[in-house]
Amino acid sequence: MTMRRASLLSDTSAQAAAEMMLVLPMLLALMFGAGEVGYYFYQEHVLVDAVRDGARFAARQPPEEVSCAGIDSDTETSIKTATRLISPGALDTAENRRITYWDSNDSVTVTVSCPDNDGFEGLYVNMTEVPRVRVSAEVDYQSLFSFLGLGDLALSIEAASEAAVVGA
Repeated sequence: MTMRRASLLSDTSAQAAAEMMLVLPMLLALMFGAGEVGYYFYQEHVLVDAVRDGARFAARQPPEEVSCAGIDSDTETSIKTATRLISPGALDTAENRRITYWDSNDSVTVTVSCPDNDGFEGLYVNMTEVPRVRVSAEVDYQSLFSFLGLGDLALSIEAASEAAVVGA
């Protein structure tokens, strides 16, 4: 066993180093690519949770503010902010954003649709139309490895969620 180890240490042909240099670019691309794809799907998951929470928040607003007649502008702004931040009342800082670089409400869309009430009971029994709020967002994706010059991938992540308005 010691003879074999000594012969490997004394080998100067550099065959192993040459093979490693041939394989290293592929290994690095595979490793960094897997990390980038994983980060992309993580950010997409965060955005899906954000719009789902935004739709739930919107559904709990008073029916006078989110109705078939339209949506109050202050309420719409609070829904967009609640979608983007970790909590509806949080300050708009990088630590409180669901995605640190998601710093604008412009990428969030809030719409109200009113399908006919086809026999819904309970809360909607006396209503001819049932208000449903839809929250959607499209955020530009920033690469995990943007510091390596991969920042301009021209990718975006999108998500949408819908909930029936039930009031507070």
